[in-house]
Amino acid sequence: MDNSNINKYVYIHVPRCACTFTRDVLRNTFGIRRVFRDLSFMKEPRLHKNKYKEPMIVNRFELCEKSVTRVNWSHEEVWNNFDVVFGHFTIRKYAFMNWTNITFLRDPIERVISEYGTLRKDEDKYMGMSLEEYAYLNRNLLTWMLDGSIDKLAFIGFVEEYEESLIRLESFLNRKIITISKERENHSNYKNSKYKKYIPTDKERRIIESYNKLDIELYKGAYETIR
Repeated sequence: MDNSNINKYVYIHVPRCACTFTRDVLRNTFGIRRVFRDLSFMKEPRLHKNKYKEPMIVNRFELCEKSVTRVNWSHEEVWNNFDVVFGHFTIRKYAFMNWTNITFLRDPIERVISEYGTLRKDEDKYMGMSLEEYAYLNRNLLTWMLDGSIDKLAFIGFVEEYEESLIRLESFLNRKIITISKERENHSNYKNSKYKKYIPTDKERRIIESYNKLDIELYKGAYETIR
């Protein structure tokens, strides 16, 4: 694992991996003005209308690679204004800065189901896509974002062991982690109560697994490394 710059961090946020909570933990810990949020495919995957006015999902893979940030990172004075870059982007995007890469992961099957559930909040007739279709469109997203390996990651947390991961993160950063207040923790943004939970069938789970074999292998490898 790479520890290129122990005081500067790039957080690769894989969708549906404790984004809102972790973002606020980092803002509280480093200071809100020291955390830059890259808006790469923030609006993805979201429903759009194609030219025939049919619901569709824009290809997040293409959009993310073409995205730009609001900051010109070639300016050293701007570079020095931040301690953390946080957002949905591939590990390749900020490789030129040689900062320390960190992330949180989630069981790939549960991640796909969770994300699909957020898109169904406007009901199936608007979603216009089955879980199988969605899983195929977003297959092996984790592998793509991390460039197929955990070797460039200096820290990996796990959604399934979030509290334990925060303890490890605190030790890794060598600074006191400041979590959100209990009042905010109970807010719907953290509990995701605004989303209707989708319960997949056994067949759907097998289909998701078949589409995400690389992600499952990478996730298991990451977990074994931490253990």
